Amino acid sequence: MLMAVLATAVLAPIAPVAASVPTATALVLDSDAGDYIGQGQLYDIEPAFGGGSGTAGLIMMEVSGWFLNFRGRDGEALTTGSYEDAQRAFGAEPGYPGLDVYGQGRGCNQLTGRFQILQAPTFDGAGTLTAFAADFEQHCEGLVPALRGAVRINSGVPIALVRATAVAFGDQSVGTTSAPGATTVSNPLTTATSITSVTLGGSQPGDFAIGSNGCQGVTLNLGDSCSIQLTFSPTVAGTRTALAVLHLTGGGTRTVALSGRGLTPTTTTLEGPASPVDAPDLASFTVQVTPAPSGDPGFIPAVLLAVDGGPSSPWPLQPDGSATVDLAIAAGAHSVTASFGGIGLFGPSTSSVVPISVGNATATTLSADLNPVQTTQQVTLTAIVGGKTGAAGTSAPPTAGNLTIRDATTATVLGTKVVGPGDTTLVVKTSLALGSHDLVAEYAGSGVFRSSQAGLAETVVLDQAVDAVSLGVSAATFYPVKDGYKDTVAIRGTLHEPATVTIRIYSVATGKIVRLVSLGTKSAGYAWAWNGRTAAGTLVAAGKYRVTQTLVDTGSNTLKATAYTTISLKKLYWYTGSKTLYGSQFAIHGDPGDGSISTSSSSYYHGVRISSGHSWVALSYAFSVPSATVYGNVTYKVLGRSPNGRKAVSGIWNPGYGSYVYVENYDAARLIGPSYAWYGTTAALATHRGGGYVRGLVFAQYAGGVVTFDVAKVSVSYRYALLK
Repeated sequence: MLMAVLATAVLAPIAPVAASVPTATALVLDSDAGDYIGQGQLYDIEPAFGGGSGTAGLIMMEVSGWFLNFRGRDGEALTTGSYEDAQRAFGAEPGYPGLDVYGQGRGCNQLTGRFQILQAPTFDGAGTLTAFAADFEQHCEGLVPALRGAVRINSGVPIALVRATAVAFGDQSVGTTSAPGATTVSNPLTTATSITSVTLGGSQPGDFAIGSNGCQGVTLNLGDSCSIQLTFSPTVAGTRTALAVLHLTGGGTRTVALSGRGLTPTTTTLEGPASPVDAPDLASFTVQVTPAPSGDPGFIPAVLLAVDGGPSSPWPLQPDGSATVDLAIAAGAHSVTASFGGIGLFGPSTSSVVPISVGNATATTLSADLNPVQTTQQVTLTAIVGGKTGAAGTSAPPTAGNLTIRDATTATVLGTKVVGPGDTTLVVKTSLALGSHDLVAEYAGSGVFRSSQAGLAETVVLDQAVDAVSLGVSAATFYPVKDGYKDTVAIRGTLHEPATVTIRIYSVATGKIVRLVSLGTKSAGYAWAWNGRTAAGTLVAAGKYRVTQTLVDTGSNTLKATAYTTISLKKLYWYTGSKTLYGSQFAIHGDPGDGSISTSSSSYYHGVRISSGHSWVALSYAFSVPSATVYGNVTYKVLGRSPNGRKAVSGIWNPGYGSYVYVENYDAARLIGPSYAWYGTTAALATHRGGGYVRGLVFAQYAGGVVTFDVAKVSVSYRYALLK
């Protein structure tokens, strides 16, 4: 909080005006932006000395409404010279000089600063200040913005005041010199002044140096400026500060704050993988930062590894400054660098470039469709080359190179192909000699794609049996009288090797053969349809028949399989049926809203009128239907009309969808109405019959208006067949 001070006179800041030099009594204040006392303004005040008093060790004065207090160290007499590390005049600690400049209702609670006595104070016999000259610099509340100025009381010392910018060098490695930094010096007053010399002072002047001095011997008039070059060469790590002291005409000085931070220089080294790396394996790098940096509290030193200049996540350093970094790097030639960005008082450093060549690992597989395989069979071998799965995922499949399958036992190449994009599979169908075979699938590699191989132990055994499965017939009974219902039976099987197939059909009752068929050589699934007739086309008698299949393979092995089927001479007889219900004879109904279902409001005998209200209303009618061998179609009809002209919907229950109590389980939907008529919809009876019933729907749903439908009657008609 800043102290408010009541001034005897309040003067507004003015633009630069001529200050009489030499002058008898004058006050000049130059306030930095952010300074509370001077509000960032320049004040060149017409002299109006309000009086001063005190002792040789303490001066208190008022000049044109501004109050100035100067105090010697521990109250010692003020003499010409510089007074550094000043504190607030009233309250300065022992050993510190005192300073306090305030006015216009603004003052500092705490302050730091410096002042320079250019003419020691004199007093008359009454203790009134009669002469004095000083320059000063004051900072409120420990802040950087300053109030600088000069006061002259009956003094011939000229006022020389300049502005100068602070120089902050930032971070610099110990033992190295920064690029030059410049302070720009300007004169805000109409009185010309010049800089007689520049020296270094403050805490660590030895870490800074004055370079090119463009202000030496230059006379600065109002608005003129010049610059002074300085450099920073830290001798130890840490924050380093100093002052560039500008010596002005008349003996005054202007200090320029110099700052920088010294960093301990580091060296970063990077070592690549000890052995070749193939993606998707990780490439392991070792980083060492010397000396081992220690972090700021809460921070851990880290390095960045960049591949081809790209970004990388930070990797923490161990206490000894080392780090092991595993990177996923794509196949190809790359350059890797490690960078330590610095932390605390340790400076940044970057390693030398480490080149690395990364291959693309591949994986090859080999499989056989038969293992063991018989001497009379061919084996299908499949070799596939693709990417390899590793710590960083799966590498890309190869796009070039040769893929080969060979028999290492006989030193025979069984097949080869050139791999291409998306074409990485080799299929070979071959016969192998009796015995064991060491088969190898080998990808030769190409460019960045590394070679790979896979092995397979294949066994070839002597063919001692026919390899066949699923030998039999498709039906235990069939009906060869042609009516489209089970008119034939399929005699079938599946072979895993070539073999001839002969079918013999015998009557169980007579033991005589009724049909002989040769299918020739088969090597996979096969089927032959028998229509219950002899080769001459004569329908055989009803009864049970034995079906024998004889299979002979290329090794003269024979397999016989027997199955039975029964012939029935029954056939289908078709019938029709129909049923009609009154509208009021619905089985169930639904009304989840404000609709209505009324038999008394219907215009028809035993009819029913439904109204959707603002939701929906539904009626479901149940019709029993007989069981049958085969079902045809069912047609459901609704007789009625829509009194308000809006159409309702009819439909038939489909048990495959679920229970008939839900309207969404009805399909074959049709709009019905508005005129009085029969409205029909048709579906397959086999899929629309459940529990011995067919169920029909009348459904009214609100759609931009209430739907009303008056049901007079409903009916179903259907076809079905019985086997006789």
